[in-house]
Amino acid sequence: MIRMARETIGYTLAYFAQAQVEKRIVSLSHLEEEIRKIIGNSRAIVQQGLDLVTHNGAIIDLRPLVQKNGKGEWQVTAIPVRMAVGGAHITSTRTGSRVYDFPYFFEVMAGYSKTQSQDLQARITELLRRIVARLEEEFGPFGELGIDLALDKEGKLWFIEANAKPGKDTVALGCGEETFIASFLNPLEYAKLLAGFKTAPLTGGTPLSSPVQVGWGRKSIIFSAGSVPSHKGVGTTVTAVEAIPVAVR
Repeated sequence: MIRMARETIGYTLAYFAQAQVEKRIVSLSHLEEEIRKIIGNSRAIVQQGLDLVTHNGAIIDLRPLVQKNGKGEWQVTAIPVRMAVGGAHITSTRTGSRVYDFPYFFEVMAGYSKTQSQDLQARITELLRRIVARLEEEFGPFGELGIDLALDKEGKLWFIEANAKPGKDTVALGCGEETFIASFLNPLEYAKLLAGFKTAPLTGGTPLSSPVQVGWGRKSIIFSAGSVPSHKGVGTTVTAVEAIPVAVR
């Protein structure tokens, strides 16, 4: 990922290569040369720059995990919040970023009221519903998706990208052991449905279209609208490769 910004004089170029690198570039032609040094002849997607929400100067983004359950319905399994380290422009956990569960971050760290937090979760859930519907319309059925979302300082949500084979590290780090386990059991439930097996469900879950609720099922977690259980061990760091928002790649 490369971030570019036009300054009063010239441009700034930032990317991650073992560590955060930031350069000041005088001209547009020099900027193009620097980018070519990084990406070579590879094709790239240019995305609009966003003024992301920050916490103590560090940018944050969201990595919802949506999965189909044993009924073939989409549900929100978790909405981890990723916070970059210091002035880093990416939130990938391989850069040392922190991961928090949604209610903890927004209600405890960011100072949202419970109502504000739930309203944001409801907006995210509706956006996720629209995203998965459009993706399946275009590409066919999926069993799970890791979806990168950004929240800008005006409160607007942005869809960055979707990952058809999402890693579960952010769920493990931010959302607690039971949710992490459920993230592996949910695809098995959907696989049982596809295979025609008729056995007791492994997990509970709430479709994306269901009302907002947070509860506990018997040996399972039932929730919707991005609500996830609180996690005592929030803020742990792990080495992994994750997608990050807004740049050239």
